[in-house]
Amino acid sequence: MKMIAAVLLILIVFLFKFNSKKNTDKLKNTEIVIEKNDSIKSNNIQKLIKLTLNNNDAKKLNIFLSKLSKEKNVDFSNEGEMLVSEELIDYIYNEHIYFFGYYDWKARSSNVEDYIRKSLKKNFNKEFGNKNVCDLNELSSIDLVYKLYGVELDKMGYTLCSIDTESDSYTILLIEKENYEKFKNAVNNLTDFTPKHYTDQW
Repeated sequence: MKMIAAVLLILIVFLFKFNSKKNTDKLKNTEIVIEKNDSIKSNNIQKLIKLTLNNNDAKKLNIFLSKLSKEKNVDFSNEGEMLVSEELIDYIYNEHIYFFGYYDWKARSSNVEDYIRKSLKKNFNKEFGNKNVCDLNELSSIDLVYKLYGVELDKMGYTLCSIDTESDSYTILLIEKENYEKFKNAVNNLTDFTPKHYTDQW
């Protein structure tokens, strides 16, 4: 009997330790998932959204950001990576949301005018009109026309600005002139990216 009792005691101790280890492993895995999903907040991106978009598009994009931040198949190390991620850029392009224009440095200057016209119309209910700012065939690259359009928009009460993402792409936004300081603060708190006014050097 003593031998049977001893064996039973050993089995009970073993099962207790085994179950404790399993529960600990489950808890660790849960903690890892939570930490990953909640590590990147989008507070500053949301501030930029508020400055650039109409209410309906702002709501749609904020819902998408919330889902993106919890997506297990993507991993952003900071808010800046989320801003210029393929997932976010594809979403705003497919949904015709004019949050920002994101262009390769070789993209044609006509892309900037297209973004300006659509952003003014959809986000601010304004028309750019038939302004003949420059010859887009002659000045075919974005860096050649960016400041010229910035001057025209400034006259209308809007500021053309950009985010230096330390890449060979242009990230261009359109905001109301009075909100430039808010734009600067949001970008400065976003990541190591640099906010730029249309009058700044590229």
